[in-house]
Amino acid sequence: MKFLAVVVATLALAGCGGSTHSENEHRLKSLDTWTGYCGTERAAVKHTVDSAASSINTTPQRTTIAILRGLPVPSELGGSSTPRLAQEKQVVKLVGSELVFVKTESDGDFHMGLENPTDYANHVSSPRTVIAEAIPSSCASGSPFLSQITAARAEVQNLQSRLPLRVTITGVRYFDFNHGQTFIAPNAIELHPVLSITPYLTTP
Repeated sequence: MKFLAVVVATLALAGCGGSTHSENEHRLKSLDTWTGYCGTERAAVKHTVDSAASSINTTPQRTTIAILRGLPVPSELGGSSTPRLAQEKQVVKLVGSELVFVKTESDGDFHMGLENPTDYANHVSSPRTVIAEAIPSSCASGSPFLSQITAARAEVQNLQSRLPLRVTITGVRYFDFNHGQTFIAPNAIELHPVLSITPYLTTP
């Protein structure tokens, strides 16, 4: 019996018993040196330097990861030169989502994985996730959101050592293409760019 108790305790410390959230999976936070490449795929839209950026509704629309994942992919979404879509003219806010992953992409974006907090707490094997991207300010020169983009990216750097962390985050709703990105939603929707991020304390 004593041996069995030791085995059970060891498995619990190792994160077994149905948990899918390993330390490595949820505490990766590599903010590596960036070469200055800003990317090309729908770059003007992603960096909010397109002509339609001024028409984005800046009043944050509160939403959830489940709602975002359930939105249909716009039929107008074509290739890499597709202009801003009507569905991408809205700032959205996620309150209390679990930030579990941050890394630097080759285009300089801080790629963030967000999970539904209930899924995270319950160690769901296929958690509901969505991506958020904090972009370099040098890629957003001329954007009406430049000051927010700059401040949000700095805050990601401040918070990334505290993962996993519940956060309140706002960003522009954006439909990406599925390239097998980590934490991608089924419809490839993202918050891109992120405009603000703060630790979750109370519901506003």
